[in-house]
Amino acid sequence: MAKPKRARYSGIGIFANQWLLSRAQTLSTDTDLSEEEIKELTNQEVVEYAAQTPSVSITIDTNEYGSMRNIRSICNITGLDEINVNTFDGLSTDINIMVEEDNVLARTLCVNDAFVTSISWSFDVGGSATENFTFEADNKNWYLGANREAYTFTSIDMDNWPEVTGDIASSGYFFIDVSNSDIVDSGDALKNDCTVIGAYVDGIAVTNEISLIASGDPKYEITGAEGEKLVLAYWQPTGTCVASGTRHRLVVYRTTPVSTISQTTDASTIGGITRGMIDLYLVSGLELDPYTGFGSEGETNLLRLQSLTIDADLSREVLEELGHYRSYDRSLTYPVPVNITFSALSSDLEEWAKFQAADFSTATNLGIGSFTKTASIQVRICDKKDTESDRSILKTLTVSGIQLVSESFGVDVGGNATQDYTAKGSNFLLSGAGIPA
Repeated sequence: MAKPKRARYSGIGIFANQWLLSRAQTLSTDTDLSEEEIKELTNQEVVEYAAQTPSVSITIDTNEYGSMRNIRSICNITGLDEINVNTFDGLSTDINIMVEEDNVLARTLCVNDAFVTSISWSFDVGGSATENFTFEADNKNWYLGANREAYTFTSIDMDNWPEVTGDIASSGYFFIDVSNSDIVDSGDALKNDCTVIGAYVDGIAVTNEISLIASGDPKYEITGAEGEKLVLAYWQPTGTCVASGTRHRLVVYRTTPVSTISQTTDASTIGGITRGMIDLYLVSGLELDPYTGFGSEGETNLLRLQSLTIDADLSREVLEELGHYRSYDRSLTYPVPVNITFSALSSDLEEWAKFQAADFSTATNLGIGSFTKTASIQVRICDKKDTESDRSILKTLTVSGIQLVSESFGVDVGGNATQDYTAKGSNFLLSGAGIPA
């Protein structure tokens, strides 16, 4: 058999909860099998390498393009809901990575229950803005050959859908949202060429058969806060039922796979976000302040910076129990540290004055003891550059209640004097256009 030439970057697609991520730049998955060495007296060799819970880390770097679509895909949010720190508590993401070899779909990597552990936003005068994610999980399965087109479906929390009542909503049933997938018939079930490979409850494989309900119409058009969904109901046999609120997954493959990765159309025409499309402000809270354009809100709250980086550390506590090999949850650790670093040209100390609520035009003394502790910093990403009069905001990122923790003044013979700052917060708010579709 001829060896395939290569897997090009143009033939690799990253799917989060069934949605193809846009503007992805880099991807890496690393696995640590965490084998424990078992030793014994009188033996200089290792007796056994005992398997511990494996650790899988995933890094996905994307270019910012003024859309909430990627992060809402990761959070499995199909509406215009705002996203903050609390959104990620109890939240996990199914990540599927499809790979083409020589322009033909060859395999799919499925990682179930991947938990976001950090998000980083970076804005710089010299390049495009970025939005980067890291995840952790304890599973990683490649599907290839006849199973090479594989998809993972996440169950819906039926507590949010009071329309489904009676026995069908009782423990033992779970509901899979397939409204954004092309592997269902226009009717009410999986296409004939689609087969369930396996099922997982809280990351643990279920050996008993899980099947589409045998009686009644398995199709539900549910309309609610998150919009209309096509829902298929599956039944878990008696004896393996679990409490409501657990996470169910179905892995499905197409017996007649597509030849290339199915593409998702992105409505945005913006290729990248550069300095003229980014405004930075000090605001009073998490809410979006009225915005009418550059300068109209006064020079006192407009920040003129060279770079800004915001890192949200969404560290997890791995919850395990006797009787199960895999963890049953990864709880978000509170409070969530949100670290901010930014840099300004040290032209007139004006940026320093803004963090002290000082009127720079009359300021005579700016000391380190008078920094405000109630400021919020807001990034406003616009659809056009500042030279356009009809620009509008696409997306905002706000970090509230920040406190400056360091300031540095420096200069060398090769450049301009700068003032660098670091600040800390414990929450963020993302809002704007762009939903999974």
